[in-house]
Amino acid sequence: MVHDLHACPAPFDAAAVLSEVSRLLSAHDPEDDPRAFYAEVLSTMLAISGSAYGFICEVVQRADGKRFLKSVAITDIAWDEPTRALLQAAALTGLEFHNLESLFGCVVTSAQPVVANDAPNDPRRGGLPPGHPPLDAFLGVPFVTRGEVIGMCGLANRPGGYDDEVQRQLQPLVSVCVQMLAGLRIARRYRETEHALRKSELQFRQLVENIGDVLWMTSIDKGQMLYVSPSYERIWGRTTAELMREPHAWLDAIHPEDREHVAAQSLDQAVDGNYHVTYRVQRPDGSERWIRDRAFPVRDGAGEVYRIAGIASDITELVESRRIAEASVTARNEFLGIMSHELRTPLNAVSGAAKLLLDGTLDDDQRHLAGVIHSASDALLDVLGGVLDITRIDAGKMVLQARPFELHAMLREIVEMFQYTARERALSLTMRIAEGVPERLLADDVRLRQVLTNLLGNALKFTARGAVRLVVEAAGERLIFRVEDTGPGIAAHEQQRLFERYAQVDPSEGRRIGGVGLGLSISKKLVELMGGEIGVTSALDRGSCFWFTVPRRVPEREEPHAPAAPTTRRRLRVLLVEDVAVNRLIGRRLLELEGCEVELACDGTEAVACTVSGGYDLVLMDCFMPDMDGFEATRAIRVREACEQARRVPIVALTASAMPGDHERCTAVGMDDCILKPIRSSTLRALLDRVASTTG
Repeated sequence: MVHDLHACPAPFDAAAVLSEVSRLLSAHDPEDDPRAFYAEVLSTMLAISGSAYGFICEVVQRADGKRFLKSVAITDIAWDEPTRALLQAAALTGLEFHNLESLFGCVVTSAQPVVANDAPNDPRRGGLPPGHPPLDAFLGVPFVTRGEVIGMCGLANRPGGYDDEVQRQLQPLVSVCVQMLAGLRIARRYRETEHALRKSELQFRQLVENIGDVLWMTSIDKGQMLYVSPSYERIWGRTTAELMREPHAWLDAIHPEDREHVAAQSLDQAVDGNYHVTYRVQRPDGSERWIRDRAFPVRDGAGEVYRIAGIASDITELVESRRIAEASVTARNEFLGIMSHELRTPLNAVSGAAKLLLDGTLDDDQRHLAGVIHSASDALLDVLGGVLDITRIDAGKMVLQARPFELHAMLREIVEMFQYTARERALSLTMRIAEGVPERLLADDVRLRQVLTNLLGNALKFTARGAVRLVVEAAGERLIFRVEDTGPGIAAHEQQRLFERYAQVDPSEGRRIGGVGLGLSISKKLVELMGGEIGVTSALDRGSCFWFTVPRRVPEREEPHAPAAPTTRRRLRVLLVEDVAVNRLIGRRLLELEGCEVELACDGTEAVACTVSGGYDLVLMDCFMPDMDGFEATRAIRVREACEQARRVPIVALTASAMPGDHERCTAVGMDDCILKPIRSSTLRALLDRVASTTG
């Protein structure tokens, strides 16, 4: 209803206003029927003030933080069918006012009452839509609680305008609106929070009931099980009701062999977040499941621990997969050990015989053929060594030994070693050592040599014409090694997998030139173990540069020693224990060429008998022989020496097996060292020199 624009307001009756407020409060529950309540409040405001029309709005905040007004009560001032339909819809959902650049917008933004008794000319006016009743005078009063504008009322066209007295008369109704609107907002937020909590609880319950792990919660004294998720029944094979009645049933289900271990892991550790335990549970059907259990504290608002919660995961499949993987690794290592032994044993004879031939008198053709045999045996030995290096790395048994060595001398030696290959392929092989590269280095020279040998060997193999160059530079606390070549280059997409095992850019080329694709993979692992990095820079038809870095660790200066006078090694008496006849023949000849007096034994039993008489400077003991093997023979010799307090004869293993742990196995039975078959002359010579220097 639109009030008469020219009607005079009724005389103000304070008692009547308070009575009307009381009636409104008792007649309506604003939470259940807020719009009906505010409609009556608005009608009362219009009657008291003598205004023609008005509205009551709530301030609403959008997700982007901007505010707008939404009506909770509004006078029907429809002037045509479209506006009538709009106001009828607004009676249910509310009419929204987003333009706050207006008179009523100033009420919200200033949080102060706004009076405009000459509204058509007021600069704050935002304009009216066509057909809207005239706006001659306006009063807007904000609803403020705790410094926040939560709503407002707007009244229009009181005859004679608005003043402080009108505002005073409306104040009881404004106060009611503030209280009711604040209560309505609190109730709404409570309902939203309650709905969110119920939704969150439902989602959490659905998650818990469908997750594979068991979620549990106990009281702080562990005497009461407060919650356990349904997965417990599937994994434990027992009911949650049973566990809720008797919390100690959890411990009773644990495998007897694990129960003491679990009991020792007190739940008190969960307070510090340190409760992590793995155990087996026995199900009623006799089957077992592996469990990984973790616990953590639940704290109240004051930060005090008042509950213990945890997650128990079924890791049976993981444990079984690990067992299968470990069994596979064990089987692989056993296979490689057998293959290493079976290949190295005949290879020892081939390599040794070729070496003896090369040391003898041969014509050119014979020397060439013997050289081919010797080179082929060395190539096969390199393949075996690569496979075994990978096995050691996988087993974590690749241990580097840092020691001082002459870096420049080693680099010159490596380059000189490859000069023959370079000349055969008509390639230039050069080296540049930059200033700042120390003469001596503290590192594992054997593994550094292995990496450089692999990179130089690859460069020479894959470069058809041009040059190969080794460059060594110092860069701060690191040394950079670069092997540059003028080969065919490597495409960018191929470079990423070069350092993977068995990776070859062109497998057909690899088969033609030789190699199985292990060298770069091993080099990468070795460089990383040395604390460095390795990589490649290359482009097709522009050559390649393989580089790696190692720490620049210079050994402390040592006092120069006067060079020792050259000495001739005394003649050593050596017992060679070997069950394969051809290896006895080759071994005996190699030892005799080193000036040794050699005696032979065919097996462990014969070796033990020979050592009774004593007098040997060294025993070279094959490990795997029929009847009594080298390990058992060594134990027997050491027992006899201890019983008789006899001199301890050095025993060095001759083994065709080079698997992780083989060296430890040899030393565990009393052997002093071990050398691999086939026996290299340099290795044998170093061993004999060492024995001669330590024995009288």
